[in-house]
Amino acid sequence: MNTKHIVLVALTTMALAARGQVTVNFDNTVLSGNFTPVTNPYIELGYSFTAQNTGNCNFIDGTSYGYPLSYNNTDFLLSQGNVFTIVKSGGGTFSFDSVAIGEMNTVGRTITIQGYVGAAQVANLSYTTTAGNGFSGGPAGWGFVNMTSGFSDVDKVTVSLGTMGYAAEFDNFTFSPVPEPSTLALVALAGTGLLHFRRRRV
Repeated sequence: MNTKHIVLVALTTMALAARGQVTVNFDNTVLSGNFTPVTNPYIELGYSFTAQNTGNCNFIDGTSYGYPLSYNNTDFLLSQGNVFTIVKSGGGTFSFDSVAIGEMNTVGRTITIQGYVGAAQVANLSYTTTAGNGFSGGPAGWGFVNMTSGFSDVDKVTVSLGTMGYAAEFDNFTFSPVPEPSTLALVALAGTGLLHFRRRRV
């Protein structure tokens, strides 16, 4: 395999990895009415969501009660004082990149998001929601949260609201696959080949 071929293969591999990012947005999950209980676990695009108490975790249509409640006017996940866990449905590590979080009450509350590798907690983020009126008076207050670097290689994420009865919305969870060691080795090899190629041209 010549240098140009190595570089081409590596660039193609990196491009495919970049395209591996997915957004879980719960669209088309509400079959009828405003509420549909979470199916435990709920799986979309290869990521599994498990609610600790499905009675406090529901899918809701984005235009419930005549208000544009969701981040993108479609379906979203409503959690009321619940804890839910996110894993890759086939197992393995992933990068949790971002999420849209909406406030369903009139006072901001803190949501705790934690990342794990096995039993070890490796990342923690606390987010205080933007005050909004939610169901009672119009659109909820939404915030788009970019996760910290600690969430870039985890095998489990937990999201906790802490207080029962307090509700928050979640939409547009964005995840990326973590490159396998063989992919990283190929990229390193391509970098070496590219450097060698440039030296030969000088």
